[in-house]
Amino acid sequence: MFAVGVLAYFLVKLAPPTPYLSDLIIAIGLGALITNTPVARLIGLGDTAGRDQDRYERGLRYTGKFVLRLAIILMGLKIQTDLFQADQALIIFSVLLFALPTAFFATHAASQLLGLRREMGDLLAMGTMVCGASAINALAPAIQARRRDQGLAITAVFIFTLFALLTFYPAANALGLPADLSGLWAGLAVNDLAGSVAVGVQFGDDPALVATASKSVRIVLLGPLIIGFSILRRTGRTKPERPGLGRLAAYLPLFILGYFVCFGLRVAGDAAFGAAPGWAGFLDGVDGIIKFAILAVCAGIGLHLQIRVIIDIGWKAIVAGGAASIAMAGLSLFMLVAIANDAWPLALLGGALATGGAWAVYRVQRGTHPERSALGRRFRAGTPLSIREAVELLEGHDIRETLTPAIAEQIIVQLSPAIGELQPLREGAVQPPLRYRRVVYWESSRGAGSLLGVLWPPGTETQLHSHNFVGVGKTIEGRVQSVDFESDGEGTLRYVGTSSHAPGDLLHFDAPDAVHAVRNPGARDSLDIFFYGPTSDAPAQHFEVAEEVRLVDLTEGDRIQVEAHDHSFPIERLPHAFFSRRNRRKV
Repeated sequence: MFAVGVLAYFLVKLAPPTPYLSDLIIAIGLGALITNTPVARLIGLGDTAGRDQDRYERGLRYTGKFVLRLAIILMGLKIQTDLFQADQALIIFSVLLFALPTAFFATHAASQLLGLRREMGDLLAMGTMVCGASAINALAPAIQARRRDQGLAITAVFIFTLFALLTFYPAANALGLPADLSGLWAGLAVNDLAGSVAVGVQFGDDPALVATASKSVRIVLLGPLIIGFSILRRTGRTKPERPGLGRLAAYLPLFILGYFVCFGLRVAGDAAFGAAPGWAGFLDGVDGIIKFAILAVCAGIGLHLQIRVIIDIGWKAIVAGGAASIAMAGLSLFMLVAIANDAWPLALLGGALATGGAWAVYRVQRGTHPERSALGRRFRAGTPLSIREAVELLEGHDIRETLTPAIAEQIIVQLSPAIGELQPLREGAVQPPLRYRRVVYWESSRGAGSLLGVLWPPGTETQLHSHNFVGVGKTIEGRVQSVDFESDGEGTLRYVGTSSHAPGDLLHFDAPDAVHAVRNPGARDSLDIFFYGPTSDAPAQHFEVAEEVRLVDLTEGDRIQVEAHDHSFPIERLPHAFFSRRNRRKV
């Protein structure tokens, strides 16, 4: 990446001067040219599918993370004390006051219109409002997002960064936006940190510093916004990861603290050394380090730019991400142009109207039943469902009294838990005497069924038992065995066989005839999600074997004598708020 960056630097020096062609854009273009042509295979640069085994991957990650952060930290030494004034701080906070909620509402309105998941809308909004991939990766666990959505959101948000690199400079010049406000626009509206700096550099050195400063304000907001999303998408867990300020500190990027430390050193150095040649030479050296570090980072952006991946990720995520980015960039540009013309009232009025309009469209899209129509379309299309979405569907059908065994089974077939949704099951209380964990995710208010998860630790083996319902389940992780019997008269069971269930396999229960014991013979936990239908009049039972019998030694057709007892299963219910929303309809 450093080699590509250096090449871009000298190519721009050789080319005719033009403000529309920078060494940063050349570095991105060269990187994309390498990774999308036979050159990649020639040098051993793997494609996206095999990049985990690519010998260059560690360097790509290192440059995109640590080299970029080093450059941002050192940029604190470039900020002159008179560059970032109180009036600019006022502008930044005024624009963000309206641009952030506008981007959030516009993203979710577009996501709902296109039938995207709520979590996808959150990820796209967060990546646009704060700092691209870093913000998306930080938010995903807090809202229990799917990993696939996480990757799609990162790619969709990144596309607008490339768009900004090509359009912000001519747009600002066409509107006559001053250089310092153009730098503010780059910091306030470009998603990715490297992209903000790259766009700011197009306007000059000082605007680049202003872009970095304003972008730093957005990054510092990462912690409070994640806490806000955690509250908005509250899960009802009784033990948060970290309380209050501790959780905020966990999401405050340390390199931003380093940036402010270097800014403090610059202030102290200017006061102590002034224009001394040694101090000026030191700052020039820092400028050179920053220049080539950013060039390397931009080359890395290009080297990650797989054209076929962009084609494959789906146009809906790109459109929703574009709605977020256009809302953020358009509103901030309008307000900055108004401020540049001393029209503060117009800027504030425009910001208020944009936020109110985006909120109104968002509310209309939510409708009476938030997300239900979009979720229904995804369900009918056969797309994977998170547990939260399964609960939404079950509750919707329960309200309308249309919940049938066929619908419940199709929900189970499509079920694919998202990040964090299985955590209550992993952390639940061990239920004696079987040493397993059992958590109810949803129960019908009409007695039409329930959705629950069961975790079988290694070595678990249940008693022989029957159920008092018809149900269906699916293995999510690990493997379990079902030792199956049929009732063969009073006090006698006939062995039918043993079936093994791998992830994705379905398990059916027919009350009261099905009798079985479940065991986990493996070395890792096994997790199942079940839908249990309405209970029947026949009670659930467990069976004590009258003689010394090892179930694993039985052959098909063997009969055993048992004594039946009524049985109730121990369960742990999640708090009602686990999948709740502020305006969720109460049943």
